[in-house]
Amino acid sequence: MSTGLLDALFWVAVVGCAISQLFILRAVFRTLPPRSSSPDAPSVPVPNRPQEIAWAILPAFLLVAVFLGAWRVMHPVTAP
Repeated sequence: MSTGLLDALFWVAVVGCAISQLFILRAVFRTLPPRSSSPDAPSVPVPNRPQEIAWAILPAFLLVAVFLGAWRVMHPVTAP
């Protein structure tokens, strides 16, 4: 495969994952109730807001690390 095609495929994957991650974060922020609200039933646990946000952001950082690693493998730095 040509390098241009591989680069294009790489950037399509980056954009697709970024859009997906934005929708995941949007869903987390929209569905979490405000801190002051009480649950409808006493048996329903109240979600831990910082924990939910952290578990939504962690994959974004991991994806960045994976994409950076993939980019370095695709474009190795050669010694002069």
